[in-house]
Formats: sequence, structure tokens, C-alpha cells
Amino acid sequence: MRILIIQPKPRAARQLTELMAGEGWPLRIAENGADGLQLAHLDEYDIVLLDAELPDLSSLDLIRRMRSAGVATPIIVLSGDNDVDRRIRAFAAGADDVVLRLVDPGELLARIAAISRRAHGHASSVINIGAISVDIDRQTVEANGRPLRLTGKEYALFELLAVRNGAVVSCGTILDHLYGGLDEPDTDVVSVFICRLRRKLTQAGVPAGVLQTVWGRGFSLRASPPPASRLTRAA
Repeated sequence: MRILIIQPKPRAARQLTELMAGEGWPLRIAENGADGLQLAHLDEYDIVLLDAELPDLSSLDLIRRMRSAGVATPIIVLSGDNDVDRRIRAFAAGADDVVLRLVDPGELLARIAAISRRAHGHASSVINIGAISVDIDRQTVEANGRPLRLTGKEYALFELLAVRNGAVVSCGTILDHLYGGLDEPDTDVVSVFICRLRRKLTQAGVPAGVLQTVWGRGFSLRASPPPASRLTRAA
């Protein structure tokens, strides 16, 4: 889960950072609407967490600009009050949810996870891909009914591929997801993680071809390997 937080208040930003760090979710922080718009347009995120009060433009205007720029990332607005008219205007502008700033931290995390899952076409917290089962809430992976013992980084990568089931995920996206754009290692580390995951899947009785390397593009996880005509092979 990669989060963009647009929050001008340092204390609130720090609290959100600590909350997301506890979940192991990488994030970026923008202190104003202009910077938030640029980050949302240039990079890929699972959720935008937007404060309703910004120093440079209205949150509604920012949401509209994001949607006009083609940013489809789900947006959750953190509001200081529960005014119905303001909530309706936020939804009309393109927000996916509006919650109070004083929302229980556990509820906020649950809302973020649920909205992100639905955005990727998953109604449940459990994603099944053939013999593989990924429980996002519990952060566990099973293969053929057997638990896979994964490191934190291995699980984060596996969850990313599972949520985007069948889609090709680039090395750059994976590195950003794992390291949040900070102190990123060489791209070769992604191949190392993929090899480890493939080995663990094979040991659990899952065909190695389920975790695909798409040369020049990235990696994908799917229930069955693609046709032989596709230019893919194991790393």
C-alpha cells in the first residue's frame, strides 16, 4: 500500500506518518495542494489522503484538478467537521470517502485498505490466485493451503503483485512500493526478491511460471502462465 498524504499541518502529518509506518506502508508527504497535485500526477499511489484545509487552494479544487489530469487514485478527505453539504460537494468533486480528522486510527486504516481493494477490483480482504491465497488484513500468504514464511519486504512485494493480479508491475513501481523513494537499492534487488518468492512457491507445490518475469517491463502474478507466444520467461 503506497500512500500520498497531502497535509499542511506538521503535527498531523507526523501522526499520520507514524500510523502508516506501523503498517509498513511507504508514503510521500506534500505540504500544499500544488505539490500534492504534482506528486499524484507523476507517481503511482494506492490512496491519496487529503486534508480538507490547504494553504494554497481549496481541497475541492485540488480533487477536480486531479481528476481532470487523469489521476484515478482513490482520494480520502480528512475533514474537521461532519457537515453534510461539504461531504456531498467532496463526493461530487471526485472524492471516494470523507472522514473526520479525529477518526479512530484503526477505522482509518480499515477504510484505506477497503477502498484500495475495491479500486483494484477486490471486494474481500482475501485475494485468491489459483492455489495462492493472500489475506491483506492478516498480511499472510498461503499456497496449496500451506503458509508461506515471508520477510516483510517479500510480503509487501507479493501483496503488490496479488492486488494487481495479472497486471505487469515495473521494477520502478516495486522499488517505490518497497522503499518509498528513499535510499532505493539497485533494481537487481527486485530480481533477488522474485527468485526467493519463486523458490518458496515451488517448495509449496506452486508452478514457478505463476510468478512471471516480463522482460523489459516487470513482473506479474497470475493463476496460470501466459501462452508460450508471450515474450516471458522465469528470471
